[in-house]
Amino acid sequence: MVERMQLLVIGVGTVCALQACAIADQEEPARSRAEAMSFEDGVYKEVQLAVPPAVVVDRRGQRWLRQRAVVPVPDPVGHPTARTSSRSPSKIASELAAMSDAELAEKIRPISLYQGHEYTLEQPPLEQARQFRAELERRARGLPDLQRSGKPSETTLGPLPEAMLPKANQPAPQIVIGTDSRAQRRDNTTYPWRSILWITSSSQSGGGTAQLIGASTAVSAAHVFHSGSGWYSTRRWAPGVDSQDANPYPYGRTDGCYWVTIPAAYDGDSYYDFAVIEFSNMFPTCNLYPGNTVGWMGWWSGFVPSGSEFGYVYGYPGDPCPGGSCHWPQIWGIGSTGMDEDGDNVDHYADTTGGESGSGLYIIDGGTRYVIGAHRAGFSNIFDDWNEARRLEGLFYSFMKDYTAL
Repeated sequence: MVERMQLLVIGVGTVCALQACAIADQEEPARSRAEAMSFEDGVYKEVQLAVPPAVVVDRRGQRWLRQRAVVPVPDPVGHPTARTSSRSPSKIASELAAMSDAELAEKIRPISLYQGHEYTLEQPPLEQARQFRAELERRARGLPDLQRSGKPSETTLGPLPEAMLPKANQPAPQIVIGTDSRAQRRDNTTYPWRSILWITSSSQSGGGTAQLIGASTAVSAAHVFHSGSGWYSTRRWAPGVDSQDANPYPYGRTDGCYWVTIPAAYDGDSYYDFAVIEFSNMFPTCNLYPGNTVGWMGWWSGFVPSGSEFGYVYGYPGDPCPGGSCHWPQIWGIGSTGMDEDGDNVDHYADTTGGESGSGLYIIDGGTRYVIGAHRAGFSNIFDDWNEARRLEGLFYSFMKDYTAL
């Protein structure tokens, strides 16, 4: 039996006090946490290996091969933004459906960034391709997507803390027109706000958001980690951040110590704009379970909104916010009705600005929060203004289940 260890810290040398950081006994990775992490200038950092392993075998027995050393692309000016898709999700889905199993497996092959190197599966994921094809065929026959769900760490009883905006009063998303109705969340050490991860560069010059959906698992947008042409450098992350607090990082900051996976086909198209992030020893990182400290939201794959539900987006936006400054990084958000399924995306009307990319789009059902997608972009034309989240279904779901510890 391995000794239980604290997960995160508050500030410099102060032990996490919100809860006992109780972590179920887990099989330790090849490196202990003491070997895997260092603490420098108030930041936990993943210790870099002289030579990363040529082969990584995850806890599901999948073999990942080291491909190449990554030369990071420059960080974007400000916050990462999604590219305009060159093809519609329905066009991409029809192209995938026409492929053979082998071609499809190669197309959806995952890539990951670890220790400054890109990894991919040793063999194309044929079984995943067959399962994915079955879902594509269901949709082509007009059948509803299969629905699956995972429970959150907590359920809210009584009044909900989320701000809600009726559809009739919705502001235009992404480009704030009229009154910006997002709410500022200064109670960042309470659930669910503390389960929202700030993702940034080591210089903290801009960033996005990720949402914990398990004790060691989070989801985000691919473009928070990858430009569409190359990986950004290893990201810094922290839960429950508030720049206006005396201690802005109540659960500490960490550079690396995660395994992030996106589709190899991601080049900016919305269809592939999602990321799954694993912190545990499913991969040889630092064996962290941040959700055991800060909690996590549930998830709901294949959810089809009726338009009457409130869809909520909370994250770490950049300016402007109500009153002018968003005090980045700080949590802001809103919930709004009018969500609409758009194939593999969900169109929604919760106001956002840059920095909220990767935020979980979630609903609340009986006090239980379920993430149904990852926010990626906002759009405007002469007919409408709307935001878009990559829907949690099909390929996104399979990446969650195959390449994380869920």
